Amino acid sequence: MSGSTLTAVGRFYRRRWEESRGDEFRRFGHSVWYFEVGDDGWPIRQIEVYDHGPALRYGPGQEEDQYGGLGQASLHGPEEEWGPFVIARDAFEHAWNSADGQAEHWGSVRPAANQVAEHEAADHHYLVDVRRTIVLIDDLRSFVDGRGAEVARTSAAGVRLLRRYRDRFLDELWLDHDLGGDDTIWPVVEILEQAAFEKRPFDVGVINVHSANPGGAAKIAQVLRHWGYRVRVASGSADVGYLDGPTAS
Repeated sequence: MSGSTLTAVGRFYRRRWEESRGDEFRRFGHSVWYFEVGDDGWPIRQIEVYDHGPALRYGPGQEEDQYGGLGQASLHGPEEEWGPFVIARDAFEHAWNSADGQAEHWGSVRPAANQVAEHEAADHHYLVDVRRTIVLIDDLRSFVDGRGAEVARTSAAGVRLLRRYRDRFLDELWLDHDLGGDDTIWPVVEILEQAAFEKRPFDVGVINVHSANPGGAAKIAQVLRHWGYRVRVASGSADVGYLDGPTAS
């Protein structure tokens, strides 16, 4: 795709790399990178969020440090397609500003598991809160590994919870189909549809449809993919389960 087309698509990007750095900091693990780029595609601001390490923030006045630096290549070149990774400005600004009000001087990198936000006195390079935002809508099941997530047990609660992310980035949205009695996930799906129809889709990294109802899961995936959402059918996923054993319906 040409650079002019990419510029028209947007200037903010979020992309995950499923590989380590390959240097002395490879223990940081895989990472998610955020970019704001100029009209020429060169990065202006950049955030690197590592699974098992820090989140590093670069921008005017702090282009580099001992861990790396601001990208030195245009994202609008012919080598890679960045169109699928465009995000809203609000999503980038939320990540950029997530350390506000939590900053303290830092000297050495702490592991991301500590969920610490720190910065240098220069106010340009941050270790940002790297907790992933996850929403689970399921009437009975929870995440078996105890990962941090906001949980809704009904479609009405799911709609209310999802609306809190109307102008915020959500890493993962997990959807069950049957929510007990006559309740289903469709009111939540309709909110996602309506937002996309209005050309303001929710900014969700991935929607995981983990329903054990194969027909329902397939229909959810078909509808949401039609509106451009990234959907993964995860029926039978071991990530969710009945922590106290199945409850009879």
